[in-house]
Parts: sequence; structure tokens; C-alpha cells
Amino acid sequence: MLLNPQKITYAISVLPLILALLAIQIPTLSFFFALAFLLFLCCASIFFIVTHQALIDINELSFNILDLTFLTMISTIIAISLLFYKTKIAQQLNKKEQNKFYIIILLNIFSIIGIITTNNLLYLYAFIEIYSICFIAIVALDNGKKAQDLNIYNYLFHSVTSVLLVFCLFFMYILFDDSSLGNSWYSLKFSSKNWLPSLLFALFTILIMLKFMPMWQYFYKIKIKSPLLNIFLIDSIFIRSLIAIFLLIKLIYSIFSWQLFFENYWFSKILLLIGSALSIYASFRIVSTNNLKLATIFLAMSTIGLIISSVNIYSLNNGNSFIFLLCILFVVNFILFLLADLAKNGCCNNFIKLLLYLLIFQLLSIPASFYFFANWFMLLNSFAYNLSLILIFVVAINNVAQIILAHRLFLLTKQKTINKIDNWQFSALGLAFLFSILLMLNINSINIIGDNILNF
Repeated sequence: MLLNPQKITYAISVLPLILALLAIQIPTLSFFFALAFLLFLCCASIFFIVTHQALIDINELSFNILDLTFLTMISTIIAISLLFYKTKIAQQLNKKEQNKFYIIILLNIFSIIGIITTNNLLYLYAFIEIYSICFIAIVALDNGKKAQDLNIYNYLFHSVTSVLLVFCLFFMYILFDDSSLGNSWYSLKFSSKNWLPSLLFALFTILIMLKFMPMWQYFYKIKIKSPLLNIFLIDSIFIRSLIAIFLLIKLIYSIFSWQLFFENYWFSKILLLIGSALSIYASFRIVSTNNLKLATIFLAMSTIGLIISSVNIYSLNNGNSFIFLLCILFVVNFILFLLADLAKNGCCNNFIKLLLYLLIFQLLSIPASFYFFANWFMLLNSFAYNLSLILIFVVAINNVAQIILAHRLFLLTKQKTINKIDNWQFSALGLAFLFSILLMLNINSINIIGDNILNF
């Protein structure tokens, strides 16, 4: 008998708020409340994906395979980040500030769950604003001048995009006379003669991309050593980008339906152009930069560009390339970011070298690696949709950059250990390694998920 998805969604959504209240009353356990919920969310999402109890949409909430895939990735990344920077956060913040930080993390998780599971435009806006406030509050705990300057800039940027987003949602509500997503009759409002709905959707998409993917913010902050600002970088590069990609997919499906979007509108060409340009630019920057940590940022940007390009093409194989690219964002890009942070401090023990060899295996696109499968399915898509020259060129440029980066990582394995990693960092890397191995041992299962993830 299937579990009731509505009750489960409500329970999972409310639980971080309950834990935040408990953390206020029991400050010493705030870290464990946040970590325990994140691990629970990850395990629950995987369970419902594996048992196929997630393929149901209900009224204002959704609990389908796409939602749970993104919840799994996001919750795992946040959990590993909290473990990895636990010691440094304790050194930077006093106990009262640490308690505030983990309470904000719980509220942040609450907003992310809301963004992913809601099927209502008005609720979506509310959760996006809660997420933005939590994002600013985390950086505000850092008293450094750079952090405060960054916070002022982010506050102004989010305020402008929020005001524009309100107007956009207001006009969409007037036009559709309904705030619920997923109504198939939305697509009937769109035609080549009716340009206003298309314009509003294009504006909404641009605002979402600007709010969650401001790539230009990353470059000058990469040398900052503050653990809070490192968490800001992880949130900006991985979490916000995943949310933006998720919203892009969900809005295309809810408002246009996939077939109508790809057959009748020019948005698909724009997505392909944006994704390809971002990936090619990031690949060139990987080759040109000497900063390993900055190179990992550009590698993540390159992967995000490929994900945007893969969303552009509607086909069975495209879902496979999409899911493997999501795995790359975690297994390669995120873990490499953490290792680059350790390498900067002279940490390179045998376990770190093992992880580096794992990443080299992935970057070289050796058969059975995630890059190999992602490239394979991307090229299958390109031949099916007469886009072979564009995507072959993009994939080739990416592979050259990956080989150069793999060579740098191989040289890093020869580095002598100067400093040791602490137990929390070892636990974080161990969890990341375990999750990566489980993904690599279940390629067939990932392939099956890819067959269904974009076929609503």
C-alpha cells in the first residue's frame, strides 16, 4: 500500500520548523538537529525514489521523482558542508552565534523544501523570499568587512529582483486567473499571436536565473578564508544553481508542457545558446587559471552549462544525460571544491589522494565514469535533433579542459602532507566518498531514473 504523499510532504515540510524551535530551547543540540534532519531527508528521498512511491502530484504539493532527486542532491551537499566546516565555524563564531547559524540552516532547508514541493506560484514566491532572507542572514553572522559589503550588495540585488518578480507573478495571476501550477490549459493561452504570456514567462525565467545564478559574484571571493563565506560559495554555486535549474524545468513543464515548448517556441534555442556559451567560457577559464579552487568553480559552471543545454532537448536520452550531469555536479565538482580547500592548507593524506584518483578517473571520461555516460547521451541527443556540430564542439572543449585539470590533480597527489585534516572533515569526506561509490555502483538504477525524470 502506498504511503500518503500529502501527509508525508506536510510532515517533512514542518519538521525543520519544529527542530528550529527545539534548537532555540536546547542550543547545544542545534548542530545535531540540522545534521540529523538533512540525513533523514536524504535517506527518505532515496527510499521513495527506489520504491517508486513518489510519482504522485497532489493539489498544491508535488512529491514526484524530479522533486526527490533534487532534494536528495541538495540535502546531501548541505549535510556534508556542515560536517566539513564544523570545526572552523566553531572557531569563528561563539556558541550563541553558532546556535543562530544552525537555526538559520533549518529555516533555509524549510524554504528549499517549500520551493521544490509547492505547486502554487504565490507560495513559491513566499518560499523564495524566505530562502533569500536566510541566505543574507548566514553571511550577516560574519563580522568581516568583505562579508558585510557582500551582504549589502546581495540585499540590494535580491530586493530589486523580488520587486520585479512580484509584478511578474501578479500579471501571470491576472492572465491565467489561477495561481496553481500544472494546469494543462495554461498551454492553450500561448500561441504565436499571443505574445504577452510568452513575454511574461521569459521575464519570469530571466528573474529566476538572475536571483539564483549570479555567476559574476563568485570570482573575486574565491580567496576568502572565512568558513561562512565558503558555505556562501557552496550555496551560490551548487544549491542555488540546482534550485534555478529545478524551477526552470518545473515552469517549462507546468506552463507550456514539454512538447509545446520545444516544438513551437524560440526559448529552446536561447537555452542551448546560454548553456553552450557558459560551458565553453568556463572551460577556457579552467585552462587559464592557476588557482585550483577557482578552477573547481569554473568546472561547476561548465557542468551547469551542460545541464542547461541538456534541458533544451526533449527526448528519452536527454533525461539520461541530465541525471548523469547532476551526479557529476556532486561527485566531481562539489567534492573537488572541498579537496581544493584542503589542498590550499597543505592537507594531502592517503585518503585525500584516493579521492583525487577517483576524480581523475571521472574527469578523463573513462568508460563507466559519469562523464562518459553524460557525453554519450548528449551526443545521441545531438544526432537526433540535428545539433551534432554544436554539442560535439561543446563536449570536445569540455573534455580538453577536464584532461588538463586531471593532470593538475595528478601532480597534486605528489604533494607532501603539511597539515592534518580534523575528524569532522574526515567524516564529511568519508560521507561524500560513500555516496559517490554508491552512485557509481548503481549506474543502471541511475539510468532508469534518467528514463523517467523528465517524462512527467
